[in-house]
Amino acid sequence: MKRKTAPLPPTAATFTPKEDPAMSGIKTILSVIGDETTGESPLRVALTISKVHGCHVEGFHVMIDAAAAIPYVGEAMAGALVEDMVEAAEKDARDRADKAKALFDRVTSELGVSQDGTPPGDGSATATWRETSGPEPEQVALRGRVADLLVLGQPGSNGEPPSLLTLNAALLESGRPVLVAPPESTGGTVGTRVAIAWNGSAEAARAVMGAMPFLVAAEKVTVLIAEADDNDDAADATAHELETHLAWHGVQADIKVLRAGPGSKAGEALIQACESMGADLLVMGAYTHSRLRQLILGGVTRHILSSALFPVLLSH
Repeated sequence: MKRKTAPLPPTAATFTPKEDPAMSGIKTILSVIGDETTGESPLRVALTISKVHGCHVEGFHVMIDAAAAIPYVGEAMAGALVEDMVEAAEKDARDRADKAKALFDRVTSELGVSQDGTPPGDGSATATWRETSGPEPEQVALRGRVADLLVLGQPGSNGEPPSLLTLNAALLESGRPVLVAPPESTGGTVGTRVAIAWNGSAEAARAVMGAMPFLVAAEKVTVLIAEADDNDDAADATAHELETHLAWHGVQADIKVLRAGPGSKAGEALIQACESMGADLLVMGAYTHSRLRQLILGGVTRHILSSALFPVLLSH
């Protein structure tokens, strides 16, 4: 009796053709534009993605609610003075929104993206502008729930937009993957050489699923494992299963193990590996430990958010 042999693992020769990026799962992108300065990089990254994947970008600006922004001063301040403060805050918010809209018009024109918001679209890149008012974290989370992908800039170090509160709301309350753009966009590619920071966690698995449209269109995909992560055993045990899972989507991935310490050292190792391979997108789970622990001890997510000079797709 002939002994049965296990099927050979898939190879590049057995892969089915990758799907057309224009037929991918990304149809709408929410690009959060806080102001004319910090909003340019996330807008350019979002429009770059839209031109490859044939999707629609909504430039989204949240105006400060002037009345809510004035601190409570009780009866000590005259009503006329309070009105003057509210009026000045409203004017500042309007000026900021107008400058953000001018940025949106300039960049879409420069990149040749038409401003058309009629669904389902013809497979070409389109864009529209949307303004609202209120607390930015809440509004971004609400609007993000009806987009396929959110694109924000790195949190400002001195209170500049977007705030860490807004990014956390996008990650934890929108239910969608979030792509964090680098401080400056060079107008280069996004998602042609993709690195996956894999630690076997549920957050990393959700990030991979959210990034699948990029993975199936990428020229090269590398799974990175930082050995000092607390989930090392899970990462090592599931890395090859992830490789097989990606193969079912027509994605050939390499696995690379990194020697790294915990927390920020693992973050440094990931950044160095991405830079050495020329990655233009890093995919990773966000806050696989509690946010309080990351805030106190530092962590991979925190280090990547403050240091990466390439786009990072996160999911929690």
